[in-house]
Amino acid sequence: MDLLAVTKGVKSKFKVPIKHQGTPVGLKNKGILMLSKKRISVECAPEHLPDHYLVDVAPLDVNESILVRDLEKHENVKILDHDSIAVIGVIKAKWFQVMTLLVGLGNPTLRYAHTRHNAGFDILDSLVSELDLSFTFSPKHNAFLCVYKDFIFLKPQTYMNLSGESVLSAKNFYKTKELLIVHDDLDLPLGVVRFKNGGGNGGHNGLKSIDLLCSNSYYRLRVGISKGIGVIEHVLSKFHKNEEPLKNAAFEHAKNALKFFIESHDFNAMQNRFTLKKPLKIES
Repeated sequence: MDLLAVTKGVKSKFKVPIKHQGTPVGLKNKGILMLSKKRISVECAPEHLPDHYLVDVAPLDVNESILVRDLEKHENVKILDHDSIAVIGVIKAKWFQVMTLLVGLGNPTLRYAHTRHNAGFDILDSLVSELDLSFTFSPKHNAFLCVYKDFIFLKPQTYMNLSGESVLSAKNFYKTKELLIVHDDLDLPLGVVRFKNGGGNGGHNGLKSIDLLCSNSYYRLRVGISKGIGVIEHVLSKFHKNEEPLKNAAFEHAKNALKFFIESHDFNAMQNRFTLKKPLKIES
């Protein structure tokens, strides 16, 4: 929201973010938490503008939702969205005919945030943000989870070498039929994006864990991070300042590939359209 263009005492229209807390009871009954609205439209003077609307999702069971009318009322703030619109709710996974599990790999905690090994996390975060959605933590799967159409987005919180535990748990629980893993790849130069269906893991510990527990028959979106001196030190390092423009462009390209796949469900078409055999060229 842009507060620079408004005047104190004068009503304007704003978008206020929705935040949620708690773990829905419905997750134990094969439910999935679905955020239908990430922001609420309101009209008020800037001095009365709430920072956010906080909703407690802990009591929600399957097929239960929190509506706009259930949101906390703020004095001098008018909500513009219809009061019967669902803000957030728990749906049952079997409503979808076919579900695809889309996994971004990485390590949890701020210590590893935005490191090379967390490319999968960063690309999935960017995708979810652009779709105006948000993740919620699932203790059952030890992962952050988000649902969009017939896709389940998953970020395992097990640390990289145990990623397969979260993937297997979600895969079995929701009976998904397709699996796509987004991950960093040491063997590809920075700026290269490639795709693969099945095959080896290239020594990637996250893929090793998934291969061991789920088999190696799944789609991969591989994002190059280049090689460095010392594998562990390199993958757990952050990108250098001069690498950031190319990294950002490659991550954006990978995100657009995922958006295409979500709409098309066609892995081969995504591969043909978005494969980058050579690093992207960045205009200086």
